[in-house]
Amino acid sequence: MKKIISVIILFAVLTSFAQVKFGMQMRLRSELQNLNSTDADKQIYDRRVDFRFRPDIEYAINDYLCVKAVFEIGDIQYGTAPSADLGTDGINLESKNVYMDAKPTKNHLFRIGLIPYKDAHSMIVDADLAGIMWQGNFDKYSVELAWFAASDNDEEFIVNDTYSFGTTLLALNQSYRLNKNIMFGIYNLFVFNRSDEYMQGVNYDEVSMFLAPRFVGEFGKFFVDAQLSINNIFADYDNVGNNPEFTQIYYEEGNGIGLSVKSKFEMDEKTTFRANMLFRGCYEGLHNYQDYNSFYDTGLEIVNENANGISTHNPMISQFGVVVPSIFADWKYKDNITFTGGFGFIMNDQNYGKRIDLLKTINDDMFMAWELDLKAKVVLYEKLQFFPYFAIFVPSEGYAYDTQTLDEDGEPATDMQMKIGTAVKYNF
Repeated sequence: MKKIISVIILFAVLTSFAQVKFGMQMRLRSELQNLNSTDADKQIYDRRVDFRFRPDIEYAINDYLCVKAVFEIGDIQYGTAPSADLGTDGINLESKNVYMDAKPTKNHLFRIGLIPYKDAHSMIVDADLAGIMWQGNFDKYSVELAWFAASDNDEEFIVNDTYSFGTTLLALNQSYRLNKNIMFGIYNLFVFNRSDEYMQGVNYDEVSMFLAPRFVGEFGKFFVDAQLSINNIFADYDNVGNNPEFTQIYYEEGNGIGLSVKSKFEMDEKTTFRANMLFRGCYEGLHNYQDYNSFYDTGLEIVNENANGISTHNPMISQFGVVVPSIFADWKYKDNITFTGGFGFIMNDQNYGKRIDLLKTINDDMFMAWELDLKAKVVLYEKLQFFPYFAIFVPSEGYAYDTQTLDEDGEPATDMQMKIGTAVKYNF
């Protein structure tokens, strides 16, 4: 009984010094998109409504230790099975992030748990990963070192040795602020992976390395943020089980280059021009730049991995290299209303020749499609945001995102796509 009373007293003392904060993020999206044609008799539509709710709680015992948990209800896409089938509730609650922060000094932070993690442009990795991370700040120099266990696929005893299977990540991020207007950075990510899915007793070992220098500069009304990513992959099959059916598989070491540039020019208090450019390519031996888990935002609504709307068709998802330049004009009509016009296009980084591979038709013309966007941002009550948008996607004559869009003559049926919708976001 005395022990129970002691625990209650200890808990009361701790909570008396603790600070508890609650928050939430909510997103509701609704859109209609035709996927193949402007011909009303042949059009294929996607009608989507989805919802996501993220409540979070932060428990700070003192200035040195706190715990944060973020949960997620969603993404629920209404009318789809099994999570949101009509007439059912579904299973849609998950743990988004759960981690602990230990801050022994004002310049050092240790974070352990399930952590939201990404590089500056989300062109290499943008995911929730389990591991440990250290952040240090030294005047103008900042450093971040992290280790993540992305997946653990158990172990296997083969012949006289035990092999562990899964994926481990090691990351190092450094930055140096030259002055208030210029910052230099360099990001490294090492991905170590081993699997045995190919053949019994044959291990596939792969090491993927990323080197990403970054430059951020602000010169009066002009701002630019550029990141170059160099990717090298070393891989090999190892017949550790002496499987007699194994024949050596030719695997050429892969390499590729990715470049992201995001810039803006504030002409006046109401008008801002923005320009983005993404390059992913360097085709060599059927290898291109391969991100680990990219979630890149081009700013467009269809040619985008991270759009406001629901990404139904995305030509960026390709094993081939792509180039995506885009420009935008933002006009602030009122303090809480901003209109945006955008234009961009997507093309292959080089001519791959006409071929069908993995249900993808690649035109021998490098140009793939262009997109025109009209959208707005409306802020109500400070924290409630509306993002209505309308987008037109016009592919080239020889481009079709899916071989199922071919007509009876074997020609691509995709001539134009239109997308209209809105996203509603609320943060508290």
